[in-house]
Amino acid sequence: MKLAEVYAALESVDNGAALIGAIKAEMTKLSEEAKKHREAKQQADETVTKLTKEKEELQVKIDAAANDDGTGTQAYKQLAEQVKALQETVETERSARKEAEEKRIRADIAAQTVNALTKSNATDPEEFAKLLSGAIKVKDDGTYSYTKTDGTEGTINDCVADWLKDRPWAVKNTQTPGSGGEGAPGGASGDEERKMVEEAMGL
Repeated sequence: MKLAEVYAALESVDNGAALIGAIKAEMTKLSEEAKKHREAKQQADETVTKLTKEKEELQVKIDAAANDDGTGTQAYKQLAEQVKALQETVETERSARKEAEEKRIRADIAAQTVNALTKSNATDPEEFAKLLSGAIKVKDDGTYSYTKTDGTEGTINDCVADWLKDRPWAVKNTQTPGSGGEGAPGGASGDEERKMVEEAMGL
């Protein structure tokens, strides 16, 4: 099901417009967060490259000073200190780059999980995504995978499908309600639904 079809289905339920607006706002926020982390990683990459080049140039000078006739001992010590300080800076930048990449990945996984939950008509995509994101792993090629109960590899969509399969209360009833009393989607009251969500988050 395409996202546009999900939105069309939501328009026919109570508070559908509000739900659509909330989902769009959350997905926009996640996309902006992922973009910010991508830019931070790119900047960190450039800094590490620059510092590494400077370190290599200093190392050449150190090697030259170490091989002179002894008159360059002080210069050698100064250069060695510069290299040490530069190496520490490089390590700091590498840590920043790693952290930025981890944040970008978490934001990307969250956005894709929210998208998959939305397409599956989950009652609360944002909250459920927090529960499921930890099950998604990053492969060596940068793609995401999920280990199914049978040990085989699946996608984020598979993770969402497996999780929702045994939790019908977590899926919206997109059928147009007929006559009768009002209630939460799927026949549960608002309080009952909140209780089930809280229980699920405690798993």
